Amino acid sequence: MSKNITDAFLKKRIVILCIIAALLLISGICAIFISRELLPQKNGAIAYIYSDGELVKQIDLSGAGDLSFEIKSPTGGTNTVTVKDEDICVSHADCPNGLCVKQGFAKRAGVPIVCLPNKLVIIVKNKTGKEADYDAVTY
Repeated sequence: MSKNITDAFLKKRIVILCIIAALLLISGICAIFISRELLPQKNGAIAYIYSDGELVKQIDLSGAGDLSFEIKSPTGGTNTVTVKDEDICVSHADCPNGLCVKQGFAKRAGVPIVCLPNKLVIIVKNKTGKEADYDAVTY
């Protein structure tokens, strides 16, 4: 009778150890996927710059170096776009609110820079052409 009790306890311990191992494996896989989404996508990003809904410029951020240029909008306004350290931002704008300048650098794919008064949109995508699947960071 004591042997049956010992076998039952041993089976329960094996089942518990298997469940713990499975949970550790699943949590490790989830941690890998989450960390890939939260890390900035520095290498392999392409910035698409639209003015009034039309593609004006396409820049490979990994090979662009440091540069700055102006984009004139159809409404008469101008935006100065700056690329530095594989990131892109609007460094100067003559729009009334300047929210596009305050937004800063687009450090990861899926976070667009928008200037509504000057009708400018900058979208950063990875080299496969996909934006981020979901936004895991709240700004």
